[in-house]
Amino acid sequence: MGVSGAAWHKVVRLTVDALERGEAVPDEAVALAARPPTKSWLYMLAGNLMWRRQAKKNKVRPRLGARPYAGREQS
Repeated sequence: MGVSGAAWHKVVRLTVDALERGEAVPDEAVALAARPPTKSWLYMLAGNLMWRRQAKKNKVRPRLGARPYAGREQS
């Protein structure tokens, strides 16, 4: 599951409080901040949609699946 806004608020609050006291950033804050901000399938979906959108805009949509070097041997 991704990191919610409340979780980010907690990370910032824990970090600021620790730094104000001159302490290191707490392990809890590090662990929360290390979590991905969104689910991986949603990230991939958004990325793929943007690739297709840009390809359509630039009139190269049919060429997205092209494999110009497939079958060629390297020298």
